[in-house]
Amino acid sequence: MIPGGSLAAGDRIEVRFDIEHQGSAGAYSFEVHWGTTTVLHRDATAGDSQGTGRAISPCGSEVRSRANQSWDTALPFATGVGTAADDYFTNGITIDSQALAASGDTVTLRNFSVVRVP
Repeated sequence: MIPGGSLAAGDRIEVRFDIEHQGSAGAYSFEVHWGTTTVLHRDATAGDSQGTGRAISPCGSEVRSRANQSWDTALPFATGVGTAADDYFTNGITIDSQALAASGDTVTLRNFSVVRVP
């Protein structure tokens, strides 16, 4: 959670993560949330064993834009852009990740960093 009042126009938030998939029962998915907005979602195959991604959001006074990129061992490189409606200046923002694996498989978050660049 980044508390309200911690961010200013011109700041940038960078999220970086690495995941590892163990097992071969089936596909899995992973995503990153910026408040109530899903800023990155990917569906990977059972053969994908390691993934990584980034989400970047510049803090502007009006437009809350964001960009992302992700890839896995077999999953192709993908990018995305969009906006998030959350008022992070006043209310702060929660940034988190989630993963879902087939029964018997596991997805382990190996790294998850959130950095504010003033």
